[in-house]
Amino acid sequence: MAATLNDAAYRHARQLIEAGRSVLDDRAAWSEHQPSARRENAFIEEHGGAEYGRWRLGVDPEVPQGRKARYRFPYGDFTAVHRCGVLSAEVRAAQQHYFDIETAVAHLHGMLDALRMLSSVTQAQVNLPFITADASGPKHLTATVNVSARDKDTGAEQQITVAESGTLDKGEVERMVREAEQHRAADQQARQEIDARNELDSVAHQVQRRLDELGDQVPEHERARAGMLVQEARQAVDGKAPMDRVQNLTNDLRQILFALESTAQQAGGGQAAGQGQEAGQAAGRSGRSTPADDVIDADFSGG
Repeated sequence: MAATLNDAAYRHARQLIEAGRSVLDDRAAWSEHQPSARRENAFIEEHGGAEYGRWRLGVDPEVPQGRKARYRFPYGDFTAVHRCGVLSAEVRAAQQHYFDIETAVAHLHGMLDALRMLSSVTQAQVNLPFITADASGPKHLTATVNVSARDKDTGAEQQITVAESGTLDKGEVERMVREAEQHRAADQQARQEIDARNELDSVAHQVQRRLDELGDQVPEHERARAGMLVQEARQAVDGKAPMDRVQNLTNDLRQILFALESTAQQAGGGQAAGQGQEAGQAAGRSGRSTPADDVIDADFSGG
C-alpha cells in the first residue's frame, strides 16, 4: 500500500499543538495511549470517516473511501496530539520511505519539543532533524513555527520560534537509524496485532448488526452462540488477547456471519415470493367475473 501525506490531518495536528492540545509524553507511552479499535469505531460512528481521517497523517488513495485502512499513521487520541504517537509515526514513516509524511511528522516533533523547552528557556533556536532509512549524511528539515506557553502558577507567558537551519552530524544520524532499526520488529509486530484486533472488532460489529436486523428469524441456539462469540471478541479486543486467540475468534465469527447472510437472503427471497403470490391472487380476483358483472341495466316499455 502506498501512502501520501494527509494535508488535512497535518494542518489539524498543527492547530491542536498551537492551541495547547498536546501531551508531551515519551515514545514508550504510545502503546497505552493509542486508541483501541472499539474506540476508533465509536468515533467513526459518531463523527464520520472524514473526521477520523484528520487524526491520521497518511492516506492511501488506493483504499476506497469509508474504510479505516485508508488512513494511516495516527498521532493522537481524538482529544489531543500525543508526542509518543508523533514519534512512533516518524520512525515508521522513515522505515517505509514515506518521506513527505516523515518530513511533516518531524515538523510536529519539533513543535512539541519546543514546548518542552519553554519551561527552562525564553528564546532558543531548535533544529528539526529527521532520519531516512540510511545514514549517508546529515539530514535537516527547514521550517519556522511560532509557539507560546503560559505558566499556570505565575501567569507569565513565554514564546519561542522554531526557526529553519540546523543539521545533524553523521554520527547522530547513524545513532538514530540504529535506534529505529531496533524498534522495527516491535513496531511491525504491534501493527499486525492492531490490524488483527481491528479486523476482529469489525467482524463482531457486523455479526451483532445482522443479529439485530434478523431478530427472531435466527434460531435461538444460533443466536446464543453468536452473541457469546461477539462478547468474547469484545473482551479479546479490550484485553489485547494473544494473536492466536484473536485469529480463532475472527474465523469463528466469519463463519457465523456467512450463515447469517444466507439466512438474510433466504428471508428476503421468501418475502419477495410471498409478495408475488399475493399480487397474483389480487390480479386473479380483479380479472374474474361475478354474477353481478353479467347483469345489464336497461329500461323497457310495453307495446
